[in-house]
Amino acid sequence: MEEINEYEIDGLIQTMKETGIIGLMKYTDVLVLNHMMESGWIPPIEQRDELIKTPKDESDMEYNETMK
Repeated sequence: MEEINEYEIDGLIQTMKETGIIGLMKYTDVLVLNHMMESGWIPPIEQRDELIKTPKDESDMEYNETMK
């Protein structure tokens, strides 16, 4: 199991303080995507075409889900 950095936990706590549990759940996909980009698991937003291609190739997401 990968160790979670303290700053990541702090960031989630801050987000929950600002948006509440509803906001945290509403934006979970955005938070996870940002984490994956920062960790280098997927290309950064500047490489948009590659970023779109990664979930398409590596998951069962449909094209419209990927674009959302």
